[in-house]
Amino acid sequence: MNRHDIPSFATLSDGLSRYESEQCLLPGVSSLQCRDVFIRQVIDVTRKLACLSLIAGRPISADRANPESELFDPLKAALMHRNLGSFDEACWLAFLFVHFGKHPHSKWRFVREVYGRLGEPAGWTWTNVSRDPQGFRDWLREKTQFLLRGSRRGFGNSRKYQSMDADKPAGTGVAVQSYVSWVMEFGAHGRLFQHASEVCEGPRRTFDYLYESMSRVASFGRTARFEYLTTLANLGLVPIEPGMAYLAGSTGAMRGARLMLQGNLEHALPAACMERQLASLSGYLAVGMQILEYALCNWQSSPARFVPDRT
Repeated sequence: MNRHDIPSFATLSDGLSRYESEQCLLPGVSSLQCRDVFIRQVIDVTRKLACLSLIAGRPISADRANPESELFDPLKAALMHRNLGSFDEACWLAFLFVHFGKHPHSKWRFVREVYGRLGEPAGWTWTNVSRDPQGFRDWLREKTQFLLRGSRRGFGNSRKYQSMDADKPAGTGVAVQSYVSWVMEFGAHGRLFQHASEVCEGPRRTFDYLYESMSRVASFGRTARFEYLTTLANLGLVPIEPGMAYLAGSTGAMRGARLMLQGNLEHALPAACMERQLASLSGYLAVGMQILEYALCNWQSSPARFVPDRT
């Protein structure tokens, strides 16, 4: 652990102790080893999100937004477009970032090649894909086999069961077309998010509204929706934040919550009860729900040994 993290470690440790003293015990961190690992996961996630804020305040190379460059990075590209006032393009890149994810070996290749249209003159920018989503599917159908070339390639870990297929209900073609339909009902990303903020009160209710609304996007289940909306928030594109962990339909978050609150993976506590407890714990730790949810997901896979997230 970095020496600069020691004050944060002490603060989080005190928060856990106060929660247990004033609310209830946390069986998952009853041992000092598991407690230590969980706190380190919270610090690791916090540091990772802080890095994004630092990047946002620095100059970004144009190569980061160029799909023809090996330096292409969809998050940095989204930040660059945000800074240039290209709001729709920034949101579209955030969607592609979540949909494809980062593969351990081929990294951003799927995002880069689809977004760049494999080097064709007109890439699949938001302007082009929103005007012709069916054309995108036709192109994808033609290029799928080439995109899937090689063995060390694929979607990111959280999307590893996703398909590149243009026509399958859970494939990329339908996902993109349904996403375009979701946004274009209002004509643009900005109008969609403005509508959400007008019918809801506050960043948490707006997040919940968009989370439920986004169920229309094919193959975007609980995890993808949560990640997409928190990505928009982290990029400074939309002023929203999750007020709960959205445990229903989750895997890692649900396992983490059960281990933390029950000490086992049995179906003892109802999801709604665990949501309330996690919301309270978030307050004691003075971290947002995104950080707590992310930390629980990482922690549950190795509760007694710290494994930093490298995705």
